[in-house]
Amino acid sequence: MQPLRARFVPYRCASGFENMAADEYLISCYQRYRVPVLRIYGWDPPSISLGRYQKAACLHVDACRSDSVNIVRRVTGGGAIFHFSEVTYSLAVGERDLGKGAVSIKDSFGILNGFIIEAYHMLGLDASYAKDSAVRGAAAGSSQPFCFAGNEEFDILIRGKKIGGNAQRRTEGVIFQHGSIPLTIDADRIMRYFRGTIDFDNFTCLEELLSRKVPPYDVIKVLPKAFSAVMKYECHEKDFSPSEKKDITFIMKNRYRADSWMKDRRGYAHEERQAGLAQ
Repeated sequence: MQPLRARFVPYRCASGFENMAADEYLISCYQRYRVPVLRIYGWDPPSISLGRYQKAACLHVDACRSDSVNIVRRVTGGGAIFHFSEVTYSLAVGERDLGKGAVSIKDSFGILNGFIIEAYHMLGLDASYAKDSAVRGAAAGSSQPFCFAGNEEFDILIRGKKIGGNAQRRTEGVIFQHGSIPLTIDADRIMRYFRGTIDFDNFTCLEELLSRKVPPYDVIKVLPKAFSAVMKYECHEKDFSPSEKKDITFIMKNRYRADSWMKDRRGYAHEERQAGLAQ
């Protein structure tokens, strides 16, 4: 029997607007071909992504603009993230790919975050879910405007601190998830861009955990291996084609760069919950 196949879109840095458009494109890509897609990428210039229903009032917008930090709204929910020194992954799969029929949002996080935990294991780190950790920072189930400052049950903790963050969206049987793996934390810039008090003791990064500079390649090389090991899919590298890049550009211009998308979307939440979409 041949192994199950998944597409792997290789690492590339792009603006926050293009990255979020490419992530949304993965959903239609899965709908078209019914093949799981894993993508790994970086951010240039640095950006802040807001959760789908999050208000920009949590940010010092003028400071972001002064420093040429893009502000983009994700298609997923959760708290804001400052994307700077990190490796980011995104993934589109079908509920049927998880082998359990209908899967709750919580259970799907438990399944999909497993390959991220395995990637940390490959880097020599003892990672676990917040709900299973003997030592915890913020209580599991708490949420904060700054994503890393609060813990949900299936967030990943190492040495009692949260590392990165993961968010999800569903539509028509497709599960889309993306997440951040921080190489370093720039506390000064986070305080400059975010309003309110942030508990920096609640979260960590690879540089702090490994006591060394961690180049992106160290993470990039283990993520596909971890995905194959845990999800049992063989990754086949295939970058976006020219026609796919054209589709992504269309999404970027008509959604992520549009003022209407950046406005507070809280009023749309009920409608989308009724459609069964992850918040």
